[in-house]
Amino acid sequence: MTSWEHRAAVVRLREHGRATIDEHALFAMIEKMRQIATSAQRDTKRARRNRTRRAHLSSVTTPPAAQSPPEPCQGTDDVSVPLFDDIEEW
Repeated sequence: MTSWEHRAAVVRLREHGRATIDEHALFAMIEKMRQIATSAQRDTKRARRNRTRRAHLSSVTTPPAAQSPPEPCQGTDDVSVPLFDDIEEW
């Protein structure tokens, strides 16, 4: 155990409302802090690997070319639809 781990563990135990700190609680808090750090390292590595995979994937496959929207259908209805001028507000 390093001195900064000891100080950090004591601070965290005090934040959790412990007035007296015994050896068991101190070592348990240090172990918990180490597990959190290990988990964060693992998550960071996973995120970095996933980011690399996505970058590789996007450079290998190119998205299909965007197609132009379909032409509007020229129907026989040349009737214009009136706009709603009087909108009822509730």
